[in-house]
Amino acid sequence: TRRSSIDLSYTDPYFLNSDIAAGIDIFNVRRNNKTYSGYKHNIIGFKLRTGYEIIDDLRHISSYTLKRDKIHDIDNATSIFIREQEGKRTNSIIGQAIQYDKLNDRLNPTDGYRIRLDVDYYGLIGDSEHLSTEFKLANFYRITDSGGVFIGSFLEAGYIASIKDVKINDRFFINGDRLRGFKNLGVGPRDSSTTDALGGEIYYLNRNELTFPLGLPDDLGVGGLIFADIGTL
Repeated sequence: TRRSSIDLSYTDPYFLNSDIAAGIDIFNVRRNNKTYSGYKHNIIGFKLRTGYEIIDDLRHISSYTLKRDKIHDIDNATSIFIREQEGKRTNSIIGQAIQYDKLNDRLNPTDGYRIRLDVDYYGLIGDSEHLSTEFKLANFYRITDSGGVFIGSFLEAGYIASIKDVKINDRFFINGDRLRGFKNLGVGPRDSSTTDALGGEIYYLNRNELTFPLGLPDDLGVGGLIFADIGTL
């Protein structure tokens, strides 16, 4: 009811018989933000990406994204900030990322860490012009040798350096799965008269969790989790 998406991806891990991975994503996303921000948001576009290993576990990723955003179905009672942005706009994004990955498992890590820095420039062509930077650190520490009890800590931060006004479709939003205990879009700036979520241009999050077994069969994939999160947008 909140989000539907189609994402077709293809990756060649050894592009042209080299150590460079190359791929393409084609996506169509529809978000219903009527409850929390009073509008609907459609996104359609494609992304080209390449990546290679500089040294062991250290990768450099480059990408180019071209997408069209549509802000629509806005009620008259919605924030004037959002109503002024109704319509379609095109975004062109050049992305650069550095990632150092020492996790013991890509899908279900219990030990090690991963550091990633993303820098995206909006504005080669299109209707936006700004620089968006995000830093993410994930660290896992195994308490027992079997891996059943471990601590996970996640640090995330983002900053948008605006050149033109940053539109609502380019702003950061924090959902309840990233800062647990809050409603969807429940954190961050709001219109005081309509309570619509407006997104933000700076955020930081710190999530900490202790994972432990509950004595159930491993095949069920069910465990226990104690967490403490803090953050702002």
